[in-house]
Amino acid sequence: MVDWAETPASLLDIRSDVTRARRHAGNARSWVFFSLGLALLLVGFLIGPRVAPSDQEPICVGNIHLAGPFGFALNCDSPQFMALATDPSALLERDNWRQARPGLIGLAALLRLPLALVTPRQVPFVTKSNPPPPGDITASFWHSSSAYAAYILLNIGFLLAGFWLLRDLIASGDRNDVQGALIVAAAGLLLVANDVTKAFVWSPHTQMFNILVPLLAVRASLRAWQGAIFNRRWIVAWGLVIGFGLTAYAVFVVVLACVLFTVFLAIVSRRVPVRVALTHSALLVALSAAPYALWYGFVRWKTGGFFIAEVSVGEVAWMVQSWEKGALVFASDLTKYAWELIALSAPQAAPVLALLMWALVYAGFYDRLGAVWAQTRLPVLAALLVSFVTFAFYTCVGLIVDRLAYAVVPPLVVVAGLLSISVVRQSDSKSKNLFVSGCVLIALMQLVHVVVKDGPWS
Repeated sequence: MVDWAETPASLLDIRSDVTRARRHAGNARSWVFFSLGLALLLVGFLIGPRVAPSDQEPICVGNIHLAGPFGFALNCDSPQFMALATDPSALLERDNWRQARPGLIGLAALLRLPLALVTPRQVPFVTKSNPPPPGDITASFWHSSSAYAAYILLNIGFLLAGFWLLRDLIASGDRNDVQGALIVAAAGLLLVANDVTKAFVWSPHTQMFNILVPLLAVRASLRAWQGAIFNRRWIVAWGLVIGFGLTAYAVFVVVLACVLFTVFLAIVSRRVPVRVALTHSALLVALSAAPYALWYGFVRWKTGGFFIAEVSVGEVAWMVQSWEKGALVFASDLTKYAWELIALSAPQAAPVLALLMWALVYAGFYDRLGAVWAQTRLPVLAALLVSFVTFAFYTCVGLIVDRLAYAVVPPLVVVAGLLSISVVRQSDSKSKNLFVSGCVLIALMQLVHVVVKDGPWS
């Protein structure tokens, strides 16, 4: 247990057993194994396009044919993302569909500038249809090479950042631990070998945040519980991460909610001084809100209005409309959305749950469950909290689709990875190999499955 009577500076040095092991984690092998798997996955997604021409419009894609056997289905939102990265001022147009989410577009616009120096000068392709027809989607790709490249670099960068966070959360502490490196890489492949990556990694879009942000929330929640809430630099850094993140994608609010709930638990359990915790929490909230508030004020000043596409189609706003019909109607609608989200997320979590069950069965067989739980309970509980809060967030959004349902899965990857690493640390050398082989097999089966199966394409 953390002794909160210590000074704030010393609190930042407190770690659980798993975190102490991470201090010495320098095993580059996990990066090598993961990078090879990720490269195979991304190339596998490029074999195509596999969408029949007649099916492009119903599933909102445009086929892109590359050299040889390669090609892919470009998402119907991508033309607007690319056009806005080329001309960000278009975000100020009346009722622009991306007006409330300028963050990723601004980042892509900055990254596009050096890329534009080495690509032919192009005029951005702008389609007036929403969604655009397949022909316009395909044409936009050939008119926007620098903007397209900027988004794809960001997509892949987000996947790599997700693995970095996952590795930081679960990594084995032994530099020469090959078994640990294989387990970390296997967990990393389960993180990225999914329907969201398949449908969106080769398309300019915001969906990679549904993989990255839940891991950010786990990391931030753990650090808050371990005492970082007393460190003002940490508060400023995470406040700005959340704040600028919210200008790109609303799921960043999950990070803030999880940190605040963690601090609340610490206050209730009398583990922290209330005044300091509340003051720093208020600062975190203010910094998290500031970037979006500035953008909102700027748009209102320039245009006299502010368009939020999600609210215009009833997302989140459904709760107000449902509540006006009565508490029973609201409860019924909320339950319906929750069950639909579970139904969509459960199949996507299946390979992760397989790894989790393999670890639990193995630990139980060797009577190591108690030791495994003692080593991992803090980060496991943090990950489960994030998964639940993410589930609650998307239930309240009310847009129940596969790509959003996946966001509850990354924290479960953390849980499965933590338990698997702990099992290896508790096992003798002979039994390790069998367990690690099972972990790698589960990851490779998922990688092959997600590449060869039909869809999703958008």
